[in-house]
Amino acid sequence: MKLKLSLFLINLCCSLFLMVKAQNFEITVDSKNPIIIDVLEKFEKAYSFEFSYDADQMENLRIHTDYLIISFDTFKKNLWLQQYIKTKESKEGTYRFVFDRADINFCGTVKTSTSDLELSEAKITFGNTTVISNENGEFQIVVPRRTNIRISFEGMEPKTIAVMNDTVDCTTIFLEPNIIELNEVIVTDYLTRGITKTRDNGIKISPKTLGILPGVGEPDIFQSLQLIPGVSSPEEDPANLHIRGGTPDQNLVQWDGIKMYLQDHFFDQITSFNPNIVDKVKVFRSGAPVKYGGRISGIIDITSSEDLFDSIKSGVGFNLLGADAYLKIPLSKKIGILLAGRRSLTDIYESFTFRALADKVFQNTEFSNDFEQSQFNNSPSKRDYFFSDVNLKAIWKPSTGHKMQLSIINISNELDVEDSGQSVTSLVRLGNQMSRKNTGVSFNWTNFKRKKVKKTFSAYFSSYRFNFETNQFQNANANISSFDFVLGNKIIDLGYDLSVEIKTGKGNRWLFGQQSNGISSQVNIASQAKEDLFEENSSVEVGDSAINLTTFSEYQYRTNRFFLTFGVRTGVLAFSQFFFEPRLSASYELSDKILITSSLETRNQLFSEFALSRTEIDLFSSLPDGFKFLAIQDKFETGILNSKQITLGTIYEFNNWLIEIEGYYKNINNILPNRSFFSNLRDINMPDANIFGTGNSQLFGVDVLLKKRIGNYRLWGSYSFNQAKTQFKDIQNKAFTDSFNKPHNLNISQSYQWKNLECAMGWSFSSGLPFTNIGAGTSESLRAVTTENRINSERLPYYHRLDFSASYKLISKIKWDAKFGFSIRNLYRRQIPIKRTYFTTTDASAIRERDFGSLGFTTDIFFRVNF
Repeated sequence: MKLKLSLFLINLCCSLFLMVKAQNFEITVDSKNPIIIDVLEKFEKAYSFEFSYDADQMENLRIHTDYLIISFDTFKKNLWLQQYIKTKESKEGTYRFVFDRADINFCGTVKTSTSDLELSEAKITFGNTTVISNENGEFQIVVPRRTNIRISFEGMEPKTIAVMNDTVDCTTIFLEPNIIELNEVIVTDYLTRGITKTRDNGIKISPKTLGILPGVGEPDIFQSLQLIPGVSSPEEDPANLHIRGGTPDQNLVQWDGIKMYLQDHFFDQITSFNPNIVDKVKVFRSGAPVKYGGRISGIIDITSSEDLFDSIKSGVGFNLLGADAYLKIPLSKKIGILLAGRRSLTDIYESFTFRALADKVFQNTEFSNDFEQSQFNNSPSKRDYFFSDVNLKAIWKPSTGHKMQLSIINISNELDVEDSGQSVTSLVRLGNQMSRKNTGVSFNWTNFKRKKVKKTFSAYFSSYRFNFETNQFQNANANISSFDFVLGNKIIDLGYDLSVEIKTGKGNRWLFGQQSNGISSQVNIASQAKEDLFEENSSVEVGDSAINLTTFSEYQYRTNRFFLTFGVRTGVLAFSQFFFEPRLSASYELSDKILITSSLETRNQLFSEFALSRTEIDLFSSLPDGFKFLAIQDKFETGILNSKQITLGTIYEFNNWLIEIEGYYKNINNILPNRSFFSNLRDINMPDANIFGTGNSQLFGVDVLLKKRIGNYRLWGSYSFNQAKTQFKDIQNKAFTDSFNKPHNLNISQSYQWKNLECAMGWSFSSGLPFTNIGAGTSESLRAVTTENRINSERLPYYHRLDFSASYKLISKIKWDAKFGFSIRNLYRRQIPIKRTYFTTTDASAIRERDFGSLGFTTDIFFRVNF
């Protein structure tokens, strides 16, 4: 009996042991940190399990085990404890693995790894949302578990971490210094968050993290630039930038390497580049690197988004002028595309914002008093304005260090005006149509490995087209007459850029490159007049083309305190004009708080902007302030524009104070008299002359910036003094004040952030623009003006304006964030004449003045949501 009982117990124990072993489903792994997918495959093979999981999310994830033998139960527990992956059994032997996405309250403190210093205003990015660390380097977010957040700061290597657990005490996140970036950056918080100044004389703006600015609700690139000392818009047009005395046509504006000839919507009131897809904007007021050429004034280099590989991102937004949307799609880990579009709503609804801008834009035109009112009492009028811009970008990274980009942009502005009226004896129809478009395509290839040679090839195509047409028809007392007038300007620009960058030692860098481009410019004017059997036709076409060949080289040397760049651009313009452009830029740190900067440069430009005068008949009176065209200057046998400029400045930064003072002197030769006064003066005194001779301009200026930061409160003031004198010997003997010169420009701005609320207020003050008192405007009185040297001898009233803006950001727990706010320009409603133009009477016997007033009270509301 005892034997039987013993055998029964032994058999029972063996059975239980086998059952336990079967229930544990043990396997042997290759290491104590195996890849999860490898473990799953072994369980599937050993026990015929069926597993379902997201292979992309699970890829390369590991778990830790204490032994090389692991049971299925232990494996499931480790999945949850270490990776927060839940195991769900749908039926015996079939399992589904799901990542836990519960919301996590995460707090972090960003510090430097070398000095343990807290980094305020570090950027913490997840999805489309970016938050900023406070003055103690701390931030707090609520995100789903396993969300990857990217922590970055100017001059530091960015770090990406996955949020796994709730935090009570803030997790310390250390960032490593990026030696290259530290050497490039001078000031990390130049005016406000998102604006930095670099050692190569550039100012970099990141619209995604840009702090709020006065009068700017959503970031408008060119309007934001006007707060930088030395950058202004004398005619109060946000997209009409004058940089240290240079005119807008003297600025080089690039979008992803495409030279752009149309930079505005609604006649300079809105920037035509969608700020919601811009990665960075690099601005040079002087001391431009040698890779930039072809213009003698400012450089505005815009790069669109490149974060196309993390996840699908999208956003939509609208304000009282238009709406936009974008979509970023990672097709794989190596290919990403961006689609974006923006269009006006003005053809659907005329908001009070649109009406306020229209009142300014359409002054002194045939519908300036009432934008909808017809000049005929018995018929409604048609006034349609429409703008749009579309972007496409694709990036391919075939291997480490290789990147290819294709970028396409199309900008369009359309204006359609129609009036008609009928009486018992007559029928009148008037129509005006205008179209302005700029289409561009660029391709860029980069091969770069850190601390090695960097090779770059880029090519671009840019096409600008302006077309205006007016039609008049009248049937009165059986007499039929009609008049058709067509005006056009077309520019085609095609080019490439090839460069090689070599680092030859510590702090030494060489750049060699070659650029070529072909440009064609054409202006055509045609008219046709009919009256019964009489017909008269006329047409004028002026065009030219040029091929430019350029080589450039640059040497750069840097230490912790000293920075030097010397470069040369040389080549031929239009196969006839040889040019040589030496450029020097240097900076030296006298101490940890004081920096000295300087630059010396020569630049050339092939073409200029010119304006057509307006007659009293004003056949094209639907357009503001006449027509402006770009034409190759060498066509007029005047030589090319040449500019020589020198700058010297200092920066003092201590205890959140920033003081910058920079002076400059600029001399420009071969400029054209492109203001309307000179065009009208030619019509009266020199009716047979095609154009005045060229002149020269001398500019001297000083830019001052003073800024103080106290926590989340910023206060800054900028003052610019500049004196610009121009001389045309064919017009008057002595030099006179430049038509765009405002000697005094002052801006005082402040901004404050409290949690998700931001607000800003700014007051701007400047001298009035100069003008010429023409007296009676006859040939005799104008002769007295020039002989007595009275051109631009008087000024319009002083200008000042108060702006305000506010925004609030909502951050959702489910992968979206929203932002809404408003802006007000000219808060106290002050309006004065800010510009005086001139027109010639019908018989070309006299000149008359025409004033344009400043912007009235203008407010806007915006809303944006990102997913």
